[in-house]
Amino acid sequence: MLEAIDANPRGLPQDDVKMIMYQLFSACAFIHKQNFIHWDIKPENLLLSTHGVLKLCDFGFARSLSKNKDAYYTDYVSTWWYWSPELLVGDAAYDASVDIWSLGCIFTEIYNGMPLFPGESDLDTLSLIMDVLGP
Repeated sequence: MLEAIDANPRGLPQDDVKMIMYQLFSACAFIHKQNFIHWDIKPENLLLSTHGVLKLCDFGFARSLSKNKDAYYTDYVSTWWYWSPELLVGDAAYDASVDIWSLGCIFTEIYNGMPLFPGESDLDTLSLIMDVLGP
């Protein structure tokens, strides 16, 4: 995916964005239905074939979701740019929505060619999010 983004600094063609996002939403829906979260969805973890087939990879941070609403998880993920706000503030009680946040960030990046919240730290990323969405 990174090569496709680099090759299209103004964003990928609209039909490609639709095809990629459909496959990404389908992959995410499948793992969520199995009661797992990927937890580290980012362009580096998306493989795109020359025929447009997308593969979600690197499940090293994947976690099984607890049925317990009070379950707590670790808050470490390797790339701030795709973190949801609850991860950025260190909240350990999160759910599959952290993956959905990442999908939105990726959608924006492949659509316009620029990362949505390219922070230099977790606090910088949170500040960028608040600049766009408010406190």
